[in-house]
Amino acid sequence: MQVYRELRVLTARPDAADLVAIPHRLYGTVPATEAYSVGQWLSDAAGAIAEARTEGRVPIIVGGTGLYFKTLLEGLAPIPDIPRETRELWRERAGTLAAGALHRELAARDAVMAARLRPSDRQRIVRALEVIDATGVSLADWQGTAGSPILKDDAVLKLVSRRNATRSMRRSMRASTA
Repeated sequence: MQVYRELRVLTARPDAADLVAIPHRLYGTVPATEAYSVGQWLSDAAGAIAEARTEGRVPIIVGGTGLYFKTLLEGLAPIPDIPRETRELWRERAGTLAAGALHRELAARDAVMAARLRPSDRQRIVRALEVIDATGVSLADWQGTAGSPILKDDAVLKLVSRRNATRSMRRSMRASTA
């Protein structure tokens, strides 16, 4: 969500002083009206990481969900770009059909993906329909193809900041000294 230009407050984006003091990338770069996928983010992140390395800086990746970190370490399945017309067709149909009807459509065309998805998961159902419609190949088959990682797992320092980490550490320290 931090990529969306208009969501500055909602995403706890760094303030103007931080943005000037330290190079930041991919904050506020996309209009909120534009669809943006993890695949697009991965491509943008790869460019920002390469740029940092070229400039002799260490890239630090923060925020996001596990999916975004996973794509950096494992890559994404190499699914071809879906034509705009196909995307628009399925987005339009998603606006007029109930999720259950979309799921039935998917089941008729791609039983494997339909079995994987909840009938209420409209977004993933539409994605599966777009892929089968545009490529003639199940999204399940595409997902079975390994992607190319951007970062090597053994070359990355992974840190997790937990909200109650300080409290947990204090308890742990008290327990070990008791």
